Amino acid sequence: NSYMDAVIKENLHTAVFKAGLDPSFISDFGTKFGVQDIYGNIGEAIFNRGNLTGLDKARRKGDCTKPTPSGSTMLINCTISLTQLITEYKILIRNGTHIY
Repeated sequence: NSYMDAVIKENLHTAVFKAGLDPSFISDFGTKFGVQDIYGNIGEAIFNRGNLTGLDKARRKGDCTKPTPSGSTMLINCTISLTQLITEYKILIRNGTHIY
């Protein structure tokens, strides 16, 4: 476990940024909400310019498996916890003729 903690601590941050994963861009989407009013209007929320940060803060959760040979490599299985992820979006909210 201490070996994997060291690998994560020393390499994850650099690997995430070199791979262009922090920030990670999230697809735009929209959704409708509420009840249609007498004019036929319904609420709408449009989410765009989304991004996700914090992948470099992953940590080992629990114990890793012992090294297992697989061909010419050794496999170690560890569960990684992603508890510090942050998502951000620019959100446009419309309700009838009102834009928020």
